[in-house]
Amino acid sequence: DTILYRLGLTHGFGRGLLFGVLSTVPMFAGYAVIGSFNRETPPDHMFTFIVVAGFFEELIFRGFVFGELFRTARWGFLPAAYQGDDLISASAAFGVTAAGSIFFSWIYVESGNNLWSVIWLHTLMNAPWMLFSVSGSGAVGGLRANGLRLCTLLIAIALVVIYKKRKGLPYHISGKTLIINRQYV
Repeated sequence: DTILYRLGLTHGFGRGLLFGVLSTVPMFAGYAVIGSFNRETPPDHMFTFIVVAGFFEELIFRGFVFGELFRTARWGFLPAAYQGDDLISASAAFGVTAAGSIFFSWIYVESGNNLWSVIWLHTLMNAPWMLFSVSGSGAVGGLRANGLRLCTLLIAIALVVIYKKRKGLPYHISGKTLIINRQYV
């Protein structure tokens, strides 16, 4: 196996892009309606937050850390997704970060370890958040902004479920892989 293959970068670029675009339609459309175009953030900051953060967070945390802990070290899905080395650090990280980590890790595994799916989804979720001013409360967001985020998450989950059903593919995350990964993915 090459490192690019193990990370999930050798396949699914176009499928990942389509997945990300379809999933984030509610955020782009909704934020354009409820927010105003952000003219204050410099383009280099936008690029860093949207593209660099989305790409490198997924490359490092999903492709490398989660992927190797889950597949190679055979950690269970939850311990590998939390990436906390003890109960206190795992609990402290839970909140938004852990929920996002679990969500993106699930998408990564169930899309056939296609890192492009989570890179595009993460990047395209960052984009409307930066392009439109929809929250005065930072990363947490308000009720309407988070409702649109939830729609995006539900569409992403539905797309994975539909893909798995149409292809007749089994789910890799199950009771057998939540705590200890007893199967190679």
